[in-house]
Amino acid sequence: MGHSSERKPITRTRWRLSIGLWLLALLVLPIPTLANVAPPHSTTPPAAAKQIGFQYFLPNTNSSTATSSPKKGLAWTYQYCEDAAAVNAHWVYDWGMNPKICDTNLESIPMVRDAEQWARTHQVGGNSEWILGFNEPDLCPDQACLTPEQAVPLWREIELAYPDRKLVAPVPSQLNLNWLVEFRARYLALYQTPPRFDALAAHVYTNTFAPAVAVIDWYRARAREYGVSEIWVTEFSFLVAESGTCYGVPHAAAMRDAQQFITLLEYDPLVTRYGWFAPRIDIHDLVIGHPLADCNAPLLNFSGTTLTAWGMMYRAR
Repeated sequence: MGHSSERKPITRTRWRLSIGLWLLALLVLPIPTLANVAPPHSTTPPAAAKQIGFQYFLPNTNSSTATSSPKKGLAWTYQYCEDAAAVNAHWVYDWGMNPKICDTNLESIPMVRDAEQWARTHQVGGNSEWILGFNEPDLCPDQACLTPEQAVPLWREIELAYPDRKLVAPVPSQLNLNWLVEFRARYLALYQTPPRFDALAAHVYTNTFAPAVAVIDWYRARAREYGVSEIWVTEFSFLVAESGTCYGVPHAAAMRDAQQFITLLEYDPLVTRYGWFAPRIDIHDLVIGHPLADCNAPLLNFSGTTLTAWGMMYRAR
C-alpha cells in the first residue's frame, strides 16, 4: 500500500480495485509461512549470522509507558506535521525522495519508490542517514511495479550513487515475499556479490495476531540468512474500524491483537522500527465513501483534530 507524494491523482476505480484486492487476498490467500515462502533451494547462512531462537515476552499490553518508543514511526501519507506529534512518532516518510521536514527532532526518511521517481532525479533529501527502497515492486499498476530483473540494475545505481548512506531493502507486499528472494539471487548472479541491505523492510496488513507473526517470522529467517541486522516494519495496520466488525473480527479483538503485535515488535531485537499506516484518511481522498473504507484503521479523524481509539493506543506505545 502507500501513497506517493509525487504521483498523479488516482481514480476512484483504481482505489476500489487496490483496496478490494488487498482485503480479498487477506481472506482467501494462504498466510505466508516459512514453509510456503522460503527459497525453493536451501542456502547456507553466512558464518557470522548466529542461528538463535527468539522467545516472546508479552507483558500487559494495557499499560502505557512514560516515554514514546524510539522504534515508533508513521507511514506519513499526507505530510501533516501535527500527526507525528499527536502520536509521539520519531520518524516518518512520505514515499518521496525529498520528504517534507517538519522538525529537526523528527527523522524524515527519503524513499526511492519506483523507477520513474529515480529517473526524474537521482538526488535524495530528508534529514536521515537512511534511504528506503522500492515500494511493493510486486504490485502493478499502483505501486512500484518492477520485476526482480528490472529492479537489480536500478538498485546497483542507488548503491553507487550513495555509498555513504544506509539502504533499506525494497519491500514487496506480504502476498509476494519471494520477490525479495528472487531479487537478491538475480543481483548475486549478475554482480557476484549480494546487494547492499543495511535493513530489510516488511509490510503487515491483517486483523489478527497469528498472520502478522508469520510475516515477521519469515523476515527473521531472511535477515539471519542474509546477515542483515535490522528489520523495519514500514507499513502495518489491523484492518478493523473502531465502529464495528470487519470480516468477522470485532474491533475489541483486533485492538487486543494489535497491541500484542506491537509489544512483540518492541521486544524483538531484530525489529528496530515500525510505522502505522495511515495517520488519517484525508476527507478529499477518493476512497472515502467506498464501503471498504470502513475497514481501515486511521489514527486520527478526517480533520486531524481528534485521535481515534487506534490513535490513542498508538500514542501510548
